[in-house]
Amino acid sequence: MKIHTEGLERVVIPVGEYPVGCEEMQVPGEYFEWSPAHLTQVKSFAVSVLPVTRIQFVSTLKQHGLEVPGVVMEEDCWGAKGTLPVTGITVREAELFSNLVGGRLPTEDEWEVAFRGPAALALPVTNNICPNLFDWRAPHKLPLGHFGVRGGIYYVDEWTGTSLDGFQVAKGTPYNMKVSHLGRRFTLRPNDRWLITGFRVAWDLE
Repeated sequence: MKIHTEGLERVVIPVGEYPVGCEEMQVPGEYFEWSPAHLTQVKSFAVSVLPVTRIQFVSTLKQHGLEVPGVVMEEDCWGAKGTLPVTGITVREAELFSNLVGGRLPTEDEWEVAFRGPAALALPVTNNICPNLFDWRAPHKLPLGHFGVRGGIYYVDEWTGTSLDGFQVAKGTPYNMKVSHLGRRFTLRPNDRWLITGFRVAWDLE
């Protein structure tokens, strides 16, 4: 089910037990971390279909009289550029925006469940396997997760609300990295500002 709020289209994820994580042997590599494959129980929640855009981020902060981080330039919000994911922000700034629209960051497990569903998809559904062909300005063409979320690969990686040993877990594969697995996890420092890291919002329903 899709609903709209604060300009953010979102989908509802039903309560249930879902498979998340993946075994390291499933995803060859040497510089990422993975959580073991396991089952997790989640309450029903909603999550934005797309990562938060530049114009959504800037306009929301301004509406509340808050300063926009210097790394987010207003000229980058003009025209089609404004529909791109906001990046270069810290996890605290992502949490601030999420709170302003009545939500929070999804947990690592919730992010995976939204994309992978009960079948534990390794990758979202896409007809486009070449990142060079992917059109940033056509969100409806983005890879499709099980419950209707879009992105996950070829786009931006995303902050989650899950912390691990003083670091913050991020999920997804950005456009400049080799696609691996939706169960992939890597960690960032909370104050990191990566130009390939954005976020989406989750809302509690129970």
